[in-house]
Order: sequence, then structure tokens, then C-alpha cells
Amino acid sequence: MSPQLSFTTTTDGVRIAYSTHGQGPPLVFVRGWISHLGLHWSDPAYRRYFETLARHFLLVRYDRRGNGLSDRRVPAEDLTVLERDLEAVI
Repeated sequence: MSPQLSFTTTTDGVRIAYSTHGQGPPLVFVRGWISHLGLHWSDPAYRRYFETLARHFLLVRYDRRGNGLSDRRVPAEDLTVLERDLEAVI
């Protein structure tokens, strides 16, 4: 089963793509700087990993600002921005 893709907007107006998959207690998967929800899901190794986690958790993944399906043209990132993005997704 493919994960459900959704979008949320941060307090500074950046649109963030995120997906949810599975059931159980939430587990937010924070990627490194480069991410792309669609490309990760199409890779069989990543997909098996995510499907395994989703058997036990509500897996929440997201594309960081400037990456993947999230807004691409965004101001420079810092720790406050990462916190803002996580807050919007959660």
C-alpha cells in the first residue's frame, strides 16, 4: 500500500510535503538535507525499510524545504527553520 501524501504550510509560508503510512504510535522520520518522498518510495530497498517500520508505527516522512515535493525556493536553512518545519508536520 502506498503512503498517503499531504501538504502543510509552515508559519513562514513554506509548503512542506509529508506522507503517513501504517498504524500505531507515531514515528517521525527526519531525513538528511536531501529527500524526495516519491523517489524514496520507488526504491525497493527504501520501500521495504519503510514498510517494515509501518507495521509497528504510524510512519511520518517529509521532504525538507527546498527538496523533493516541498517548496523549492526558500530562504537559507538553520536550526530554527528545521524546528518550524517539524512543528508544521507534527
